Amino acid sequence: MNKVFSDETDEDEEEKLIREENSKYLPILFALAVSTIAILFDTQNLQASIYPSPPSLSGVMVAVVFLVAWISFGIFMGFTKKKGFITSISLYWGIGCLFYLIWEWADSTKRFSLLKVLMLPFHTLFLTPTYGLGYYYRDISSLYQPDNIFPFQYALTSMILSFLSGAIGFLLGYLLNKLRASTVSDK
Repeated sequence: MNKVFSDETDEDEEEKLIREENSKYLPILFALAVSTIAILFDTQNLQASIYPSPPSLSGVMVAVVFLVAWISFGIFMGFTKKKGFITSISLYWGIGCLFYLIWEWADSTKRFSLLKVLMLPFHTLFLTPTYGLGYYYRDISSLYQPDNIFPFQYALTSMILSFLSGAIGFLLGYLLNKLRASTVSDK
């Protein structure tokens, strides 16, 4: 009897370890999926993010939904206590910032135009979903001058805002779980 119970416990532990291991990739899969969906819903901003022009009002709505999705996912991950979530999104958005910096460097040195072309999918994936937030600036297209640093600041701000949406959601979810646990223990 103890042998059977021991085997079931080992299988349960093994299953738990597999679920934990698989959940490490969930934030990255979520990021890729939600970014792709945002890009597909607003193809006008896709073109605008590559060839600077003023973002559309529909782009604003897509950007807001994108950030709300990150907050919601962060709440879920915090509530279920997935501790690797913050590390995963830090890595994801950190890589996004690095690729953006490579994109900007390749753009500033005309000799590396092939590198800029290779960075285009990453530029699109990391920046297009939040491009609509530029709608709130008066004339974003006039700010895209070679001597103006605004696109650089805007891009990094967009990625930081996306990261913070997930991190704040995680904190809210974690606090909700703590509140629920304290409420249950009080009863």
